[in-house]
Amino acid sequence: MEYFKVETISPSIKSITDLTTVRSFLIEGEKAAVLVDTGTGVGHLAEFVKAITAKPLTVLCTHAHPDHMGAVEEFGEVYLNEEDFEMAMTRCGMDRRREYAGFILGEKADLDSLYFVPERTRGYQKLSPDMEFDLGGVTVKALAFPGHTQGMMVILIKEERSVILGDACNRRVFLFSEESSTVAEYRKACYEFQAAYGDLFDILYMSHGPLTLDYSLIQNMIDTCDDILAGKDDRIEIDFMGERAYLAKKEVSPGTREDGKIGNIAYALHKL
Repeated sequence: MEYFKVETISPSIKSITDLTTVRSFLIEGEKAAVLVDTGTGVGHLAEFVKAITAKPLTVLCTHAHPDHMGAVEEFGEVYLNEEDFEMAMTRCGMDRRREYAGFILGEKADLDSLYFVPERTRGYQKLSPDMEFDLGGVTVKALAFPGHTQGMMVILIKEERSVILGDACNRRVFLFSEESSTVAEYRKACYEFQAAYGDLFDILYMSHGPLTLDYSLIQNMIDTCDDILAGKDDRIEIDFMGERAYLAKKEVSPGTREDGKIGNIAYALHKL
């Protein structure tokens, strides 16, 4: 069973895609390495990473959802924004991860034949906004981008002028769960993030779907929020793993907008 695929995407960054098509990112400097997210926890991720790098490793989690924190039990030092600490204990358990894997792999998937990493029994280090990690010639910086969750963080690789957005901003941002912001709050977060950090990066890396997206993504999200708040969006009802939401813009396929722009929002009517 091939649980992971690795691809070198820059001089210091490798993407690791797990069986459920979620990406983690391994960033290496001259003296240390950082792993951003740990996927759904299907397969022995720690063993796979150790075969790639022998450098001291720190794990940074962008947020506390099961498809990004699934393998954290295999690692010692794991950083997470404390806003998501409680959610890490309640939303990333084995049942939820198996449910997600089944949803992605399909009804015919034999989940019992797959190895799932056990639930984490240890705590987390606090990942604070603007915290930096010196890897030796490569500097990684955590930036706050609340919305999808309140503790949502993105990771800037300063020397390469690139940013790992996680689920903070992508082709389909989910704002319908209990832990998500309202559309108005998310619009504010997008605007503030772009104003504060937009001149620090040129490349956007995604955890789901295409590896990269165009820089226009964040401004498109602001514009989409404006349409939702003005009642000018398409408001298409969708269901995701039993949760009902409304998609702002029509799509020709999941994540691909009919109007050709990138970036969509799935939201709840009570969270405008």
